[in-house]
Amino acid sequence: MKRISLLFSLILILSGCQSKISPSITPSPTSGNAQSLSQFVTDIETLAQNFSQTLEMADASSAEDLPETIHQLQAIREDVRSLTAPSPALQTKVALDSYMYSKIQCYFKRLVTPNPTIEWTTESEKDLCSLSASRLDYFHQKLNELED
Repeated sequence: MKRISLLFSLILILSGCQSKISPSITPSPTSGNAQSLSQFVTDIETLAQNFSQTLEMADASSAEDLPETIHQLQAIREDVRSLTAPSPALQTKVALDSYMYSKIQCYFKRLVTPNPTIEWTTESEKDLCSLSASRLDYFHQKLNELED
């Protein structure tokens, strides 16, 4: 019992001798961070516009040309994924990536539909494509928050 109390006293004394941990100061946003955020917004807007233009091409594509257009859409998505986003912009980047993923899946579904006479606006496709529309709305919401 004496050993335990002696050991406890020793631990208590040693822990009291440790240096105090001082609170750290959170770094404030600098002009470099503001510049990188501004550059990110410019880059992501450009990629979103390129994606929209390629979607217009996909809508006008024949079934034979659709794989090449899907490949272009995937390349733009990879460009978005390779962007380095400042911490305030991470949700915006993920929102755009999520939108692009669901939109590409919508076109994949159109590509693999076995019957070419099926309308492009079937009920299941509406569900898949409406998901991408809601994700696009979320991306625009996050982008507007960054710009404010």
